[in-house]
Amino acid sequence: SEGQEKCSGYAAFDDSTEGRVQPEGLFSNEESEITEAQLKLVDGKVPEWLAGTMYKVGVGAYSVGERRVNNVVDALSKVYKWTFTPGAEPTFSAKFLKTGIFNRSVETGELVPHKIVGDMDPPVSRFEKAKMTVWDARRDNNNITPWKLKGRDGITVCGEAPL
Repeated sequence: SEGQEKCSGYAAFDDSTEGRVQPEGLFSNEESEITEAQLKLVDGKVPEWLAGTMYKVGVGAYSVGERRVNNVVDALSKVYKWTFTPGAEPTFSAKFLKTGIFNRSVETGELVPHKIVGDMDPPVSRFEKAKMTVWDARRDNNNITPWKLKGRDGITVCGEAPL
């Protein structure tokens, strides 16, 4: 149908930016992991009252090996952390969520087929689709909300997948 053509046109794998406004590097992988890097202020200073840690879950990688996804919802997730301590320089950390999908993709060197919203390139085969239906019932990649839970070290990242 005409609506499906428009949708698939939007979701098509097309690296050209002709006729589209797209920030440079928008669909590029950010594979580095950073631990407690000191941030140097270029101008001004951090307010003395500012103390704490802010977590943000976002995109880390669109591809592993030759297979990739075509949108931010299906990309491999990464946790970004900013820490502010009075009298000290702020710090920044960035780490991939070590989900089952992430771990299997790293082990195999290829983005493993899993349930996604958009498309994968190369496309998922019929056998891979059947395997996902039987063995990959739980979608564990796009976790969206970080929580600091009382009595637990680190953070717990919760999302749309049932526990």
